[in-house]
Amino acid sequence: MIRRSEVAYLPASAQDAVLAAAERVARANAATDNEATIGASKDLIECVAKAALDALGSAYGSNIHVDKLAAETLSVLKRTPALQGRAAIDLLGSALINAATAVAQLRNTDGTGHGRASRSKLDPAHVELARAATEMWCRWVLASTRKALKERGTVERAVNDIGNAMTFGTGQLAAYLGDVDVASRSEDDQRKLGLAVARRWSENGTFMPLLDVIEPLIEARVEYPPAFCEGLLEGLLLDHNGFLILTPRNVSLAVGVSHRLPGSRLGPALASLVARVLDGQASATVDESQLEDALVAMRSVMAEEALPVTRDAWERMAAHVDRLRTQSRYSGS
Repeated sequence: MIRRSEVAYLPASAQDAVLAAAERVARANAATDNEATIGASKDLIECVAKAALDALGSAYGSNIHVDKLAAETLSVLKRTPALQGRAAIDLLGSALINAATAVAQLRNTDGTGHGRASRSKLDPAHVELARAATEMWCRWVLASTRKALKERGTVERAVNDIGNAMTFGTGQLAAYLGDVDVASRSEDDQRKLGLAVARRWSENGTFMPLLDVIEPLIEARVEYPPAFCEGLLEGLLLDHNGFLILTPRNVSLAVGVSHRLPGSRLGPALASLVARVLDGQASATVDESQLEDALVAMRSVMAEEALPVTRDAWERMAAHVDRLRTQSRYSGS
């Protein structure tokens, strides 16, 4: 079973979540409850993947499936020194993605989470294989994430400082980013710093990121690397759990940031953003009227935007928001 020492580098809440999920697998396995073992194994994979992606500064949709979570985790780890650039390790990682996907599929046919008229007849040896594969996948991801973060110590401290640990006065956040030397960092680290800056505004409502970084960037008074801008773009629309935090102002800011991306980066950045938005549900802090206001803002973008790639991206995101708004209305929420 996963030990506390294997997750000690994660935030306390993530440590508790992973260990609790691992404990549920162990209890079900000890009770020879095959359905519960399979169901809990799938939940553990999902929990570890989200904890790793959070730690590495990558977002994910609130409705994202386990196979996509596992693939995204490997994709992010491959961009760090953790896998040492070895093709064989990439191949093993890909095989473990297949294992994670298989566990998720077993949960649909033989695990808890779906009411059944009869017990699963899955052979205990297969249940043990699924449990062992889950443990192997999770331990490997946790160890690789720890190694990746160790390589990024300075950036991790900066993300924590920007996220909530430090108070910034006028000009101080921009100066802090200068001290961190954003331009010299890897693209993954630049993106992570951009996410932290955007979410300090979009999730915490702190105005300094807006006044010190985001608006000056949009107005071309400052320059930041494209990957940092891509982090800003995502952090303006998605919280750290992958839920949509749409407001008319954030839509407008996201459009402005996207206009600062080089042409070669704009299409891929918008495609990635659209994929994450389509995987997401509205945050609990966003009600139907706010979704309506955000939808109006998106339609305004679509009417005014000259670039087809930008217009098409916002059209797809607007269609998703419209579906969420309709669901909210009919659910009575």
